[in-house]
Amino acid sequence: MRMSIFAAVINAKTQRGGMEKAVAKHLILEYQQMVAVALRARYGDEVCYYQDGVEVDFYLWERREAIQVAWSLSDPATRDREVRGLVRLCQRLPVERMVIVTAEEEGEVEVGGHRISIVPAHILLS
Repeated sequence: MRMSIFAAVINAKTQRGGMEKAVAKHLILEYQQMVAVALRARYGDEVCYYQDGVEVDFYLWERREAIQVAWSLSDPATRDREVRGLVRLCQRLPVERMVIVTAEEEGEVEVGGHRISIVPAHILLS
């Protein structure tokens, strides 16, 4: 599997403890902010964070699109958390498209009749 230098650094750092894990966490937050800036540049004020009993990283009001950002979905707990947030949002707001942005993973998952696209950041933001 090909891996970006950024991905390799985070993968190496998260396998260790202490300061290195803190650095990895900071890099992941930087990654989320990069996605936020790119979405804001593309969609402007339509982009918002949603938290009302459900936490979703981004909701695009006019497009009715919900977006979660995760470095990787390889951890089952992370995958479950990101998917659960999107599915629960559908009970509160109209959602036509759900996306999980990852560093490298790509695919699709269907849960309870809801289809969720898994898209690498470089594809979503290009």
